[in-house]
Amino acid sequence: MPSTWWLKRKTYFLFMVRELTCVAVGGYAALLLVLAASAHDPDSFHSVFSWLSASRWSVVLHAIALPLVLYHSITWFNLTPKAMVV
Repeated sequence: MPSTWWLKRKTYFLFMVRELTCVAVGGYAALLLVLAASAHDPDSFHSVFSWLSASRWSVVLHAIALPLVLYHSITWFNLTPKAMVV
């Protein structure tokens, strides 16, 4: 099977895009874990939060991650009833 099998059909492509969006979900989960770990100390939390809001890279990464996480979440909730056995 060729390595570009998923480019032949739109449904295969959308499936692979959905599977690749898990990287954005995992990265955002790691970011939330860093924020939660710094929450025990107000100064630490403030420094992490101010770094995130001041960094242009952080804003760009959030702008990229938001549509990816939304796509992943929407497709997940659309697929859940199909995978559940009634």
